[in-house]
Formats: sequence, structure tokens, C-alpha cells
Amino acid sequence: ELTTLEMNYNFDIEKEKLKIDQKATLLEAQLNQSQLQFRYSFVIAFLMFTLFLGSLFFFYYNQKKSKEYNGQLTKKNWELTSKNKRLQQFAFITSHDLKEPIRIISSFTDLAVRNKNSPESVQEYLGEIKSSSTKMHHLVKSIMTFTQIDNEETLFKSVNIGEVLENVRDNLKMKVKPDQLIVSTTSLPTVQGVQAQLILLFQNLIANGIK
Repeated sequence: ELTTLEMNYNFDIEKEKLKIDQKATLLEAQLNQSQLQFRYSFVIAFLMFTLFLGSLFFFYYNQKKSKEYNGQLTKKNWELTSKNKRLQQFAFITSHDLKEPIRIISSFTDLAVRNKNSPESVQEYLGEIKSSSTKMHHLVKSIMTFTQIDNEETLFKSVNIGEVLENVRDNLKMKVKPDQLIVSTTSLPTVQGVQAQLILLFQNLIANGIK
């Protein structure tokens, strides 16, 4: 009987041990599953955080580039508007003063036709016509050059004011009487500027003074 009791006791102990081992195995499996889930959750959270940071950086970078682009676009628009205004002003003045050499050419052509029997006079008139044509060519060339530059200062060159006034005298000699156009000058300087514009400036100043 003792042996049977001992056997039953040992069997119960082994049975309990088996249950404990099963529970331990189950708990270990659950623990491993929990750790695995935690690792997956951590990886997913890390990826989502990285994606968030990437999206934030991309948004900031895009905003920065957009501001830079808008700034450049605004600057270009301002430069274009400014250039167009200068071009309109210059073209208006130049086109207005193109009428003077055209009028001179027309006048001397008429004189050459009327005095065709006087070779010396015709030669003089043809010289004036050629001079006016050259000046008109320079004016047109100035307009074309002005439309092709980004900065007006690119046209600046050394200009002798004495030569400018000589051109003004030639331009106005058919417009006013000789006694109305007496320009007295001393030694005049050489300045940095656009010759065609300076000629138009002094020509308009003198013409308005004569009026």
C-alpha cells in the first residue's frame, strides 16, 4: 500500500510539474509574442516618426524654395517693368527727334531739286542729307541696342559735351534762324553717358529755350 501511495503521490507531483511546465511554456510564448509585438510597434512608430520628419522637412524646403522663386520672380518682374518704362521713355524721345533729321533730309532734297543746275549747291545739300541720314542711323541703332541690354549703364561711354553741342547745332540749324541759335561755350568736359540721349537732352533744352 505504501508503495502504491508513493506511486500515486509521485504521479500527482509529476502531473503538477507538467502543468507548471506547460504554464511556463505558455507564459514564455506570450512574453515572446508581446516582445515581438512591441518590436513591431516600435519599428512602425519609428517609421511613422521618420516619415513625419521627412514630410516636415519637405514642406519646409518646398516653402523656402517657393519663397526664393517668388522673390526672384518679383525681382525679374520689377526689372522688366523698369526696363520697359525706360525703353518707352527713350523710344518716345528718340522717335520724336527722328523727325528732325527726316525733315532736314526732306528740306535739302527739295533744295537740291530746285538748284539742280548748281552742282556746288547740290553737293552741299547732299552732304547735309548724308549727315542727317547718319544721325538718324545712330538714333535707330541706339534704340535697338537699348532693347537688348539688361542694364542701361552698359551703354555708358565717354562722351565729349563739345561734340554733343556740335550735333545739336547741326540738328537745329534748319529749324531756327542762324541769329536765333548762338551757343557760346568754353572748354567742356568729357562725361560718362549715352551720347544719343545727351544729344536729345541738350537739343530739347536749347530748342525749348529758343521758343
